[in-house]
Amino acid sequence: MDIEKLVIKAKEGNKKSLELLLLKLKPLVLKEAQKVFIKNYSMEDLIQIGYVSILKSINKYNPAKKRFLGYASAAIKNNYNYLIREKSNMHFEESLYKETFQGLTLMNLLHSSENIQEDYIKKELLTTLYKSIDKLSKEEKEIIIWIYFHEKSLKSYSIFKNKNYGQCRYLKNKALKNLKHHLNKI
Repeated sequence: MDIEKLVIKAKEGNKKSLELLLLKLKPLVLKEAQKVFIKNYSMEDLIQIGYVSILKSINKYNPAKKRFLGYASAAIKNNYNYLIREKSNMHFEESLYKETFQGLTLMNLLHSSENIQEDYIKKELLTTLYKSIDKLSKEEKEIIIWIYFHEKSLKSYSIFKNKNYGQCRYLKNKALKNLKHHLNKI
C-alpha cells in the first residue's frame, strides 16, 4: 500500500495502517538513529525517539502541502538535532568512542569550549565590515581606522593631520554615514 494512503488512514485512527506505516518507515528510523550519538542514550532509545517523531508527524501532516516521507524524515532529523542541542547545553561529558547499532566503535569529535557558530558569524560580519570600509575614500578609511581600530581620539587625529577639529568631526560623520550606506547594500 502507498505511504500517503497509509498516513491518511492512520490519521483517521486505523491502527493496522499505523502499524504498517511504522513497519515501512523502520529503515528510515534505523538509518537516522545510527547517525546520532548522545551520551547515556542507547540505540533503542534513539529508535524510540524516531518512532515518536513519526507519530507526531502523522498528526501534524497536511497531505495537500507535501509528501509524507520527506516530512517525516525532516521531523526525525529535527527531533534528534533538538535533543543533541538540549543535551550539549547541559555540558555532558563527551566520549572519544561511540558504539553503533552494529557494535562498531568509532572515534567521536573532541569537546570544545569554542562556539563555532558564533565564531563564524563574527568572521562573516568582520568580512562584510572590511569590504564596506574598502569602498570608502582614503581619508574616510583613515579616520575610521584611527578612531575605531586603533582606538585613538578624534582630537588626536585632528592634531596628527593638522586639521580643524570641526572638519575632522564632519569627516568622521560622513565616513560613518557612507559606511552605513555600504553595509546596507550588502
